[in-house]
Amino acid sequence: MKIIVIPDVHGRIDKMKPYFDKIESADLVILAGDLTNGDLETAKMMFDVLHDHTDKILTIPGNMDTDAIVAHTEALGYNIHKKYRIIDGVAFVGVGGALPFAGKYVYSETELADIMTKAHNGLDDIPQVLVSHQPPMNTLNDRLYDGRQVGSQSVRDYIEKYQPLICFTGHIHEAIGIDTIGKTKVCNPGPVWRGYATAEIVDGEVKALEVHSIT
Repeated sequence: MKIIVIPDVHGRIDKMKPYFDKIESADLVILAGDLTNGDLETAKMMFDVLHDHTDKILTIPGNMDTDAIVAHTEALGYNIHKKYRIIDGVAFVGVGGALPFAGKYVYSETELADIMTKAHNGLDDIPQVLVSHQPPMNTLNDRLYDGRQVGSQSVRDYIEKYQPLICFTGHIHEAIGIDTIGKTKVCNPGPVWRGYATAEIVDGEVKALEVHSIT
């Protein structure tokens, strides 16, 4: 299974154009939060454009997204916020939103932990990928320019407990790269205007994981 991951589009549909050939060749496209800055019509336009290239999409909301946007992605069959979807023997577990920040789709640590508990409920012991807009605490992927780390301890706790193959994240635009927590790879490719990530999972194992920069 070949995957392309694009977090933090923020409605910049024009910035997705260089990725269209890669999207068409992927088995799965993951939009890991902040699809827009809260505008439903922009989200609808984005999916109209994407549907010219793929309908193999999974999404979670970011802090800037809204209930209306989540309802739209749910109607399309793309939303995995608070649940999981099994594709080719891999469970994709979704936790959207972020710790309190700009936007209204924000949660406390306790609420994030509850969302992940709900999302994981009933999941058998099969390989999984965590898709979390909020990065885990104390990684390359939650470090601000000034050095402060603003990730979630509850997301890190989940990763330490369940050891997903990969945690795809976003939210912190400058915290680009791949880190590890135990056996889990943590990957933030940055916002759409800076790059994207690709991964290949075969028989429950990560065969490739890369961050691609366009700047």
